[in-house]
Amino acid sequence: GNSKPMKAEANGNWAKQPYFMCEYEHAMGNSLGSLQDYWDVMESSKYGIGGCIWDWVDQSIYSPADIKSGNLTQNGFNKYVTGYDYPQAPHQGNFLNNGVIGADRAWSAKLDEVKKVYQYVKFTGYSKSAGTVKVKNAYDFITLKGYTLKAVVLEKGKQVAEGSVALSAIEPGQVANVKIPVKYDFAKATTGDDVLLNLEVTRDAATSYAEAGYPVAIAQYQVADRAALANVTLPAESTDLKLVKGLMYNSVSNDKVQMNFSDDGSLEDWKVDGVSIIKSNKGPEYENYRWIENDAPYNGDPGYDQSNGIKSKKATFDLAADKKSATVTVEGVGSWSNYKFVYTIYADGTTDLNATYTPQNTNTSYDKAIRRLGMQMAFNGEFSNVSYYARGPLENYVDRQVGSILGRYTTTVADMNEYYLRPQSMGNRQDLRELVLTNDEGTGVKIETEGQVAFSTLFWTDQELKAKLHNWELSVPTTASSRSIYAHFDYMQRGLGSGSCGQLTTSKYFVPTSGSYSYKLRFTPVKKDVTGIATAETTDDWKVAHDSEQVTISGNIEAGTVVTLYNVGGQSIGRVSASSEVPSLTLSLKGQPRGTYLIKMDAPHGHRVHKILK
Repeated sequence: GNSKPMKAEANGNWAKQPYFMCEYEHAMGNSLGSLQDYWDVMESSKYGIGGCIWDWVDQSIYSPADIKSGNLTQNGFNKYVTGYDYPQAPHQGNFLNNGVIGADRAWSAKLDEVKKVYQYVKFTGYSKSAGTVKVKNAYDFITLKGYTLKAVVLEKGKQVAEGSVALSAIEPGQVANVKIPVKYDFAKATTGDDVLLNLEVTRDAATSYAEAGYPVAIAQYQVADRAALANVTLPAESTDLKLVKGLMYNSVSNDKVQMNFSDDGSLEDWKVDGVSIIKSNKGPEYENYRWIENDAPYNGDPGYDQSNGIKSKKATFDLAADKKSATVTVEGVGSWSNYKFVYTIYADGTTDLNATYTPQNTNTSYDKAIRRLGMQMAFNGEFSNVSYYARGPLENYVDRQVGSILGRYTTTVADMNEYYLRPQSMGNRQDLRELVLTNDEGTGVKIETEGQVAFSTLFWTDQELKAKLHNWELSVPTTASSRSIYAHFDYMQRGLGSGSCGQLTTSKYFVPTSGSYSYKLRFTPVKKDVTGIATAETTDDWKVAHDSEQVTISGNIEAGTVVTLYNVGGQSIGRVSASSEVPSLTLSLKGQPRGTYLIKMDAPHGHRVHKILK
């Protein structure tokens, strides 16, 4: 991820010759950080002509014994083998899995980033007052005749307007001002409205590689910022809270909520309406560790400390005079970072958690640097349905996020997994606004944010991921009561860079080594309302289930609904519609390779994108 030498060579090398980057990014595992930075330099340079990512596809294989026996999968994963299984040169452990796509040719989050950075239709400016966007044709030999600009406006993540317009014959290298093709008054959008503009350029005609309407370029603009979290307003019937300081624990409770803390402030038990929110003794705690094989130069195994470095903690407990709220303040002192967690617990079951991190470690080398400023907690294993408002629909990181756009997406904890053969930290989503975790009955918890937050939810800790050499060694307990959902809420996580071949992320993506950094999480209990009115259901309420053969969407599905199944490359591989209200729709996955798929649900009263992992 070091673009300084190439910037100098691309703009002023001694031979005054074309400059080409050979193996400037190494795509091993969770990687390809800083790609946009390289191309910002390359595309604005005097001599730069391009470069090669090393390389295109993971090169793991099935073992001959498994092919012979037909034992090609385990725990739902392809049972690929690597240099760990055949430990001699030139395999070098997992070093043969350095592709942008998987061994089974499955599209990846890395390829989302490559496609966005490499796109030849550029968006170079946006005018809120005029409602126009500047579109640049970066192709060398073709105009933009035969392409269409599509626009979607979102308010608080919900689609409120859409439209499209045919692009004119914009010449190579030229920029044109194009009226955004939606009926929406952008000029009136103000702070607090949380308005997003999504733009997409599609090809009108089919090509040898894609159907008509295939997207070749995207962009997103924040038209108006979101608001801070509102003050909590309690129902008039809220019961007073009690604060009890005991020998074993300290409790804050009423008939709605029960939270038990140890003397040092560790949250040991949390129930709302009698339902456990967290796993026992796994409340919020500072976490520094992450396991990404790409973090270390050449050997693919950064041996950094797996502990969170916390040396001591203390806590204070206070009940408000009106007994409608209580405050628990927890202060931790550690070698990586100190922290301060302030819980404000309200009588209706809402809990605000203000977190502040103060880094204590100034080392920035890959094996001794702070990996993340944030917390880990374990939610109840039942809450495995995931709805989030953040960047998506695939994983993204601070230095690999331009290919991911803000929006509302749904998936499951199991399907947030990524197909990295060598298990490692994965599934991060930047710019979290809202996260809802529920069981199949709709009971769970909503987490709203204020400030800078990224999140992930997996069934394993990073320490557990590090202990395995293959993803097919990972298993998930079959019962909800026996599993944990490990969630991270990070102010910042160190950038990915491309460290496995020597280039670490650039300094702007290092976790800060001084200062204080804060965010707020608001936890609200969720229970599905039962109205008895069938037509009240929207796309948000529909249930999505899948196996290796098909996808089923069930609920009160409106007439006029269209459901489309995409591979993540953007190709439509199935579409079904409802001409009248129906209880379910199905789409076939038969014959499709393992990998990630997206289900887009467009209904008269809602839109939804759901990620699955086949």
